[in-house]
Amino acid sequence: TWVKARVEKSYKNSTASRIIDMVSNAYENKGNKEKLITRFSKYYTPIVVLLAILLASLPPLLGFGSFVNDWLPRALVFLVASCPCSFFISIPLSYYAGIGAASKIGIIVKGGRFLEDLSKSQVVAFDKTRTLTNGIFNVKNIYNFEGYLKEDILNFAANIEKYSSHPIAQSIVLSVKNPKHINLNNYYEYAGLGVSANYNGKKLICGGKKLMNQNNIFIKDNIEAEVFLALDGMLIGCLLYTSPSPRDS
Repeated sequence: TWVKARVEKSYKNSTASRIIDMVSNAYENKGNKEKLITRFSKYYTPIVVLLAILLASLPPLLGFGSFVNDWLPRALVFLVASCPCSFFISIPLSYYAGIGAASKIGIIVKGGRFLEDLSKSQVVAFDKTRTLTNGIFNVKNIYNFEGYLKEDILNFAANIEKYSSHPIAQSIVLSVKNPKHINLNNYYEYAGLGVSANYNGKKLICGGKKLMNQNNIFIKDNIEAEVFLALDGMLIGCLLYTSPSPRDS
């Protein structure tokens, strides 16, 4: 047994490489507080060092005490006391720790300034599927119309959705253990909307409400569902799904 594979992209252009570069470059996008500390330390540190040198050298030159025994120790004490290491180090380090901790659990932050923006946010919008949910959908309710049974609705949905890669389509297929095969042809998938195919010379459509509206399929206002099925221009059923949230969302 052997496998033939062809590399289409170099490592430099791979997704993994871009993620690593993004995390590495995140430290360059400093927040406002980091920039303020950097500018402050740029001037403060040389001034403190200069004052310490003057404190150690000027008094002995003017005849006030010994350089080694009196003013050098005092200059060193002044240098240590006036150097706010915790102030200069803690703020940048907190950003580095935040970015690193986030990347460790799969969250990529592009820089410290984005952490600042995140701390001020009051509303966050997420792409729900596989972000706040695990992408696995369970049938909560089935509506059947035009004389079709609930089993017929599930069977139609499982047959027409088996070629789709959408998470809901895959869940529909998995929810029907032994679907009864039906002959479908002229299969077509509408990106993000649903699918359609011909069944016994009639057009079978399975998808969201937007796809139904585009095909002039009437839907009652009181029906709450995610997936609708229509055959020959008539709504024959719909499915209501729920998606449990993963523990780490």
